[in-house]
Amino acid sequence: MILYVMVYHQTCRKRITVDNARAWAKWLAQRYKEVPNVVWSLIPEAKPEFVPILRELAAGLREGDSGVHLITVEPDPSPYSSSFLHSEKWLDFNSLQTWKSVELIYPMVTHDYSLPPAKPVLMAEGAYEQGSEYGFDVTPLWIRRQAYYSYLAGGHHAYGHNDSWRILPTWKQALDAPGARQLGILRRVFEARPEWWRLAPDQSLFATGGQTSGRVLHLAARHPEDKWAMIYLADPAEFSVNLAGLEGPHVSASWINPATGESVTIGSYASTGVQSFTTPAGWGDSLLILESAEAGGVAVPPGAAALGYTKCVINEKPTAAEVLPEGRDSAALAAAIQRSEAGTTVRLPEGTFELTESVRPKSGVKLIGAGQDKTVLLYSGDKPDPFISLTDCEDVEIAYLTLDGRGRPLGQDGIRAGNCHQVRLHDLTIRNLAKGKSSFVHGIIFSGRNPTMERGVTDSIIGDCRIENIGLGAEYGGGIRMAWGSGRNLVERNIIRATGRGGIFGDHSAELVIRHNQVSGSGGEGLGIEIWGGCPRSLIEDNVVDHWISVDQGNQSAVRRNIVGVEDDSLKGYGIEIIASGIRYSSHSLSITSKASAGGSDTMIPAPSSLQNSKRRLA
Repeated sequence: MILYVMVYHQTCRKRITVDNARAWAKWLAQRYKEVPNVVWSLIPEAKPEFVPILRELAAGLREGDSGVHLITVEPDPSPYSSSFLHSEKWLDFNSLQTWKSVELIYPMVTHDYSLPPAKPVLMAEGAYEQGSEYGFDVTPLWIRRQAYYSYLAGGHHAYGHNDSWRILPTWKQALDAPGARQLGILRRVFEARPEWWRLAPDQSLFATGGQTSGRVLHLAARHPEDKWAMIYLADPAEFSVNLAGLEGPHVSASWINPATGESVTIGSYASTGVQSFTTPAGWGDSLLILESAEAGGVAVPPGAAALGYTKCVINEKPTAAEVLPEGRDSAALAAAIQRSEAGTTVRLPEGTFELTESVRPKSGVKLIGAGQDKTVLLYSGDKPDPFISLTDCEDVEIAYLTLDGRGRPLGQDGIRAGNCHQVRLHDLTIRNLAKGKSSFVHGIIFSGRNPTMERGVTDSIIGDCRIENIGLGAEYGGGIRMAWGSGRNLVERNIIRATGRGGIFGDHSAELVIRHNQVSGSGGEGLGIEIWGGCPRSLIEDNVVDHWISVDQGNQSAVRRNIVGVEDDSLKGYGIEIIASGIRYSSHSLSITSKASAGGSDTMIPAPSSLQNSKRRLA
């Protein structure tokens, strides 16, 4: 998460002047010098008369934080910072705004992309999702177009929602708006590609069908060493692609639905000549991914290799067929799975399925719903069981479903897995699992045998899930748990709210990667994230949690850039607790925020520059 701090706006010109600008900026930068992920933003008009005050502000920022944070300028109302400031050495990257004119994104970004000296460019402000001032509906498709146009033109993109920037009472709900969640799909698509940040625009990939002007574009870009290419079609289209020049003798092609994240394997082609394509029926926009055989797999998190983290590889096998259940109950789902072979997708249509026993997928099968809030599984069995049970299987994908326990105590876990390999769980909602006779209730649990650690779950991914109201009042009610030999797993970008004990747990499981998750409403001890009992060589980074993070016996792990905080006086635990050796603990990477008991002001406790002891607590 980036905190985009507006240091100056042109409407403040009477209060912030050339005479006091440097002192103001220096004071501000010194105050937040140790806060990570801050970008300083200056918002003048794009006129030469503003250059002197911008230089003074930039000088003050550099003096105040010693240059640790980036500086940009977003002119308002004029669109380009590059139009009058590009050569300024203190300007780290250009910003531009297009407001409602989506047709300006491609020419403006490509203009800045080609300027010397080379600087990144951010499309900082387009139309806000559900905005009312544009004269048209800003739909999720519009949001996706703004973002993909920016990235495939060589730039970056910032998203905004009407309710957030206006600070309406619904601003928190807006964090889960469709466009916001679909940009999470964009991020996942990019991060799964090797060296995605080196992507370069290249319309020569189109033999026919490229389009770079107007509101509806067809854009292409490729890795500079031809390892992979990406083509975005903003509407249904027929087109052809020059495959020559892509790395290796063969190229694999697949579709990704930018609205749902669904991936459809097309096939493999010789990397010569021209190949025609037609976007999948019913999709509003489409992504075509072309990759050499050597370029596949899931990207290893930055810095994880140094910790001995083993790469998780998810096999994308061609889809042999789709199977639809002939009913909406447990028997119909079991029959559909039984009819499926490896590579088959069991497609669950929109609507509600009533379960009386666990769904049990088998190896190589995908269980895919119509959408995270469209396909709902309810549990009404007469014995405590998980909604979905994974045992003795590999290469299984489950996505775009809601599992709703409705507060009944017999739906004990959302998904329970053991003795599995290469499981991918994403874009799921798991909610309302009540405390029963057992004190253990989990949204998702991976577990081997206690204490031998045999038959665990390995090389798997849990991502982009919403898990809420899990085991309230239960001593061990948790969002996600990886236990007893369930190592080399990646848990990222999940939102976990309201649990009996906490958010994400790991025990007796090595090489876990836990990053970019949000945890709130943790009951009991209030453990936002806890690894214990031997979870060596793990990585915990860029999470936002309430109450505390505990690392007990997680030797040779890294803990960095996490934020711990609550909005009231309920802070529990220690902020961060380390009981291990060989911990890599980044300086200025952790801020613990809470309401002080006296005075009601915000209190921020910066992290120490190093961790000298085997056990250290921040109160």
